[in-house]
Amino acid sequence: MIRYGDKLIIGVDLGNFNMKTSLVHFPSALSELSGDGSQFAHELKVEKRYFALGGNRVEQRDDKADSNDDYLYLTLFAIARELEANGLHQGSFDIYLGVTLPPAYMKNKAMRINMKQFFRKQFAFHYNGRFYKINIVKVFPCPQSVAALYGNVLTEEMKKVLDALPNDQKENYKKTACPIDILVKEPIAILVDIGGGTASPVILNFGIPQPFDDDQPAKGVIFTYNRIIGHIKSKYGNDITEAAINMLLSGENIRISVPEADEIHSQMERYSKQLFMQFQEKKLPFSTAYTLLLGGGVEAVRNTWTSISKFAKLDFLTEIKATAIGCERMVERSLINSERSQESKVG
Repeated sequence: MIRYGDKLIIGVDLGNFNMKTSLVHFPSALSELSGDGSQFAHELKVEKRYFALGGNRVEQRDDKADSNDDYLYLTLFAIARELEANGLHQGSFDIYLGVTLPPAYMKNKAMRINMKQFFRKQFAFHYNGRFYKINIVKVFPCPQSVAALYGNVLTEEMKKVLDALPNDQKENYKKTACPIDILVKEPIAILVDIGGGTASPVILNFGIPQPFDDDQPAKGVIFTYNRIIGHIKSKYGNDITEAAINMLLSGENIRISVPEADEIHSQMERYSKQLFMQFQEKKLPFSTAYTLLLGGGVEAVRNTWTSISKFAKLDFLTEIKATAIGCERMVERSLINSERSQESKVG
């Protein structure tokens, strides 16, 4: 969250796999309850309906602003948790909300308008028994992946720069550096945002997004996770969750047999190679570009993509909340520019 004068700016990255704000993230899984959900860790009461975080992940979709309110309630959870993470425990708040769309969909005016109308409302609800009255003053659709460039987050290459700096310069670099600082110097850069539902490419020219013929997203990791879950169930008779697959791919210790682990790695390698081939078919210039890989699916493809020799430069942004952080910065910049425009008109 950013406090801009008397305004509160919150960015929410509406993921098919995870919901993210600048300080919190949680699976996009929601359950409606038949009654009071006070026994759950995260409970929401809206009018006479009760919800808890957890259970089955909500249905994957490209446009989260539709007739199904699942993502609306998930967003209320995200706002409440972000407010509480900033010490704001209940009350009335005016929110300037940044929400995400895949870059290719940002060109769709109807989709942007639909998203603004979907979220620009007033809400009264209880989160974990504490009352919130939220007024969404304005909604700012922000492009996924591109937004992440403007947040104060470090890529792996930037962390190497940090390590090489004199000690008296490290703290300032950590507080001020953004990925866009690097990419504005690159004549060609490619962002690849690998999420749960989509894998979206963006071409940049000195930091400015460029149009190209085939910018539609490819499939994200959810579809491969579903295949893995089915294969392990049929071959070994065991159930495995998406969370467990994520943990294994991130190098965490989980109780799983060697054959099952091998099956997961084999399936993810297959997905990674297929995804790279799909992007090659889109004629993305990996051999001459600075490629920055980001999103929740980074670890799923890291090993395979690192072994591919066709990248001129391959960098990773592993902070899962990077796009939400960048959304807040983009909203802040928009508010600043709007105020300057009004001042110039008055002058």
